Amino acid sequence: MLSSQSKLELPKTEPSVALILFENNKTKTLEYVTQHEIKNGLIQAGRFVPPKAVAELLLEDKVGHTLTYRPNHIVAEDTLFLVWYRPSEYRPMWFRFGTRSHSLMVRWPTLLFVANKHEMSLKVFALGSSQYPQHDATVYKAPLMNIDSNGAVCQGTAKLPKTIDSRSIDDIEATIYDSNFTHINHANTLSRRIGNNISTNGNFQFWKARHKINRPIHRSNLVSHTTLDKLLRSLSDA
Repeated sequence: MLSSQSKLELPKTEPSVALILFENNKTKTLEYVTQHEIKNGLIQAGRFVPPKAVAELLLEDKVGHTLTYRPNHIVAEDTLFLVWYRPSEYRPMWFRFGTRSHSLMVRWPTLLFVANKHEMSLKVFALGSSQYPQHDATVYKAPLMNIDSNGAVCQGTAKLPKTIDSRSIDDIEATIYDSNFTHINHANTLSRRIGNNISTNGNFQFWKARHKINRPIHRSNLVSHTTLDKLLRSLSDA
């Protein structure tokens, strides 16, 4: 038993990660948590971590699933979901209507991918910036065909890989970047400033007008869906 004069000796290791907790000033409850890498004794820029995920991690809850942040372009991952983003890129976009195919060279929006490892399904959204998304970042509906209003992708013949993890990200993204868009799945792929009830042809004409224009889509052309905070919370509660 330690006496009152005893000192607890901690392992002589350098800290590598710090968690900073933010509370709601009114309710005094935990609002959100940021995770920061520590380099050379200095705390680096943080990334958002859902409070529930932190609680489960600290309690070592093996029953549920815990979203935790990963470096680089991976936003969050647990046993059920893999979430990552791909910065805006200038690359081909493919369309196929009946027997006719079209290839446009456009600046794609920054995309946010949400893959369900158990259901083997994919959701895709858009972000307004190519920077690593913060917890309050607006998540937009993807301005693309073959994706419904909740982000679910109609995979068609473009099948997901048999295993969903960080190693299969390129193959998962290929089902979007390298496949043919054929039809819209909802009328709000683009904002009302483009036009009401965007049709399949209307969406195609929008991208056709951007052919060989290497400039990012303006946020005003996108339709807001939710925030990254709320999206990750919904996954944590799934």
